[in-house]
Amino acid sequence: MNYIPGVSESFSELETKLVRGVQQKLTTHSSHADIQKVQQALHETEQRLIRTGRLLKQQSNMCTPLGRLTDELILEILLYLEIEHHTYTIPRRRYFDFPGAHFLCTRWRNVAIYSPAVWSRITLPMPSKLLHLFLERSKMARLSVSLSTENIEEEEEHGEVLNQLGCSFRQLIPRISHLEILWSSDAEMQQRLDEFLAEYVGTTEFSALRSLNIFVQFFSLLRRGGTYALSCPLLKDLVIEGPFDSLPSSSFEHLSRFRWDTRGNILSFTRLFEMLSHFPALEECEVDAHPLSAHVHWDAPNLVLPKLRRLSLNPLHLSQLHDILLRLALPPAASISAKIYKGEAGEDTLERFFGFYMPMAEEFMVCSRSNRLVLTVTLTTGRRIEVTNMNAMVLPLGSYYPACSAHPIPNFPELAAYTSHLSRLVLCTEPLPALNDLVQSLSTWPHITYIRVKTDEVSFERLLSALENYPDIMCPLLRVLDCSDQEVSSNRIARFLAFRRANKVPVAEFRISSGFAVVGNS
Repeated sequence: MNYIPGVSESFSELETKLVRGVQQKLTTHSSHADIQKVQQALHETEQRLIRTGRLLKQQSNMCTPLGRLTDELILEILLYLEIEHHTYTIPRRRYFDFPGAHFLCTRWRNVAIYSPAVWSRITLPMPSKLLHLFLERSKMARLSVSLSTENIEEEEEHGEVLNQLGCSFRQLIPRISHLEILWSSDAEMQQRLDEFLAEYVGTTEFSALRSLNIFVQFFSLLRRGGTYALSCPLLKDLVIEGPFDSLPSSSFEHLSRFRWDTRGNILSFTRLFEMLSHFPALEECEVDAHPLSAHVHWDAPNLVLPKLRRLSLNPLHLSQLHDILLRLALPPAASISAKIYKGEAGEDTLERFFGFYMPMAEEFMVCSRSNRLVLTVTLTTGRRIEVTNMNAMVLPLGSYYPACSAHPIPNFPELAAYTSHLSRLVLCTEPLPALNDLVQSLSTWPHITYIRVKTDEVSFERLLSALENYPDIMCPLLRVLDCSDQEVSSNRIARFLAFRRANKVPVAEFRISSGFAVVGNS
């Protein structure tokens, strides 16, 4: 106790006063009433010492790394654990509990109790008394609400539970900033989502809502949902999983991010374009769907999305992608990605599709990812168009049937037939085209200054041989050969670099990863 000034002396003084005070009362012929008062005083002193013991434990805890955390940091930890707890237990459980960290100690419990942010995450259905407690302790904080019908098991309960759910939900609407709705197939059989929202929301405005996620599990060709509208003037982020009638038929003027997974259900491009036209501020759009036909219908309207930065469409035919890009008015630097599957005979080929963009191309990439061929072209405007060739036939409800086991490499001579000022070439796949095809292609791309390659040993040798073509030297402006993660022979590379120097077209920079150089001849 010498490290805490005055504490040791205070305890010694307390002990001395206790002993002297009791002895004085016992030796002065005190009355029975006086003795009882002494006993009462000793009992009170004992209780205070017990509280002092708790205080000592609290102060001891404060000396640990955990105890030295500020209340603000404790709150951040509690909120993080609450998110994890919510993610992994809701809506799979039918009872409510709190993360164990809420009960770690008195201090953590108090931080949890008196921090409105901890009580701002609400899961419905929730017992009415517990909901009242959450609303009381969350004070005026914005709410994150998860509404789920997944665990309504007894069929006769559905009507009553949905009514309770709707009444609870209705009173939260003005304070909700994030809303997640999981509408199960059992609930859909009793009441469609659009009917539920029409009954319990109606025209009420979600004045604070910024993020909305809707997951509809049910779909039947014999049962169609109706359209519904939601008033969400501040909505920025919208995620939908389910068929088209899961989408609200509303204009969201400030929506910046939209993701829609139709779960393999049929998509009408006309309706998609009409819907996107209601999102003028859209910046990111991702659609996973099962297209209706091999071509975008003639009555699909043209679409202007002046703020779009990224568009992802999966899966669709190459002809559909071509038609869509022709009908879209996008910023020059907007990036587009798509997964395509095998289309009908006579449909666009990858070579024709990318050939359309080659005159404006700055970089062309051929890569393999997860056994899929990915072709990417970057235009001088900054636009990046990425196409993943699924090399498969599409089946109903979003499943695929592989067309063949290996992905075909694009026909380089056919690509090279298009005028191009290509300056960067990335080849991260195997095998590469035949030597003659490489020579023919590279001869029409004289402006290339950078080549990145990662392939098998035989293909790598073919590329070097093409770049050593004589007397017509390929890629005379080549300055960087990037072989990162590519196993190379140091002797072979030395000969290649010497050849380029001897013919006055030297490579200024050769890149290789540590541990990938092999000494010796190849």
